[in-house]
Formats: sequence, structure tokens, C-alpha cells
Amino acid sequence: MEDYISLGNACNIQCLFCYNDKARSKKQEFFKLNQIKKELLEIRKKHNFLCIVWGEPLFHPDIFEIMDFVNRLSFWRTRLVTNWTRFADKEFTKKFFEHKIDVIQFSIHTHDSWKDSIISGRKNSFL
Repeated sequence: MEDYISLGNACNIQCLFCYNDKARSKKQEFFKLNQIKKELLEIRKKHNFLCIVWGEPLFHPDIFEIMDFVNRLSFWRTRLVTNWTRFADKEFTKKFFEHKIDVIQFSIHTHDSWKDSIISGRKNSFL
């Protein structure tokens, strides 16, 4: 069975369809690293599958330390839900793929950059 963890509600875009109302609020925050690790340990006691969701997890300032910790817990499958924008940074992308992630889930809103700006609430979000 899969369980979900949120790293916070902060997100760099404001998608019209997003179910996370807090990600569209002005008060965006990430959870503290020790809180996330504690929750991950609890999840691992009960579940073999992990999904990292809500907000934009890849902008968490401790994302690589979190990924290292997730990898050490040896989940059978780890899924990440992301808006993909962080992968525009080549150095980040290279470092990210040094970690084990089984499934990366993201949305392609449209093939048109103007329409994507409307949907995502941010200009130039189209990669």
C-alpha cells in the first residue's frame, strides 16, 4: 500500500486545477527536515510504497538530504509528483538523478506556451 508525504505547501507556480489551496496562498512554507524524517520513519513502518506530493517538493531547501534518507529507508517504490520546472536547472537535474526514484509524475498542460502561462499562472513555466 502506498502512503503520501508532503514536504510543505510551497510551490513556484499557481495552476488553476491544483487541489492544494495552500500552494496558492501567500504564506508558503516547507516542513522542517527533522519533522519530515520522523514522518518518513513512521510511514516506512507500515508501508512499502511512498509518494512525495503537494506543493513543489523539488524546491525544498533540503531535498537532496531528504532523497538520501528516503533511499536509505529502502521503499519498494518511490513516486514523486512534481511540476517539472526545477529540471530546467541542469546541475540540479544531474544531482537529482543520482538518487533512486522509481516513478516521476508530472502534467503536460498543453503544447502552447501562452496557454501554459494561463493554466500555470506563471509566464515562462513552459519548458
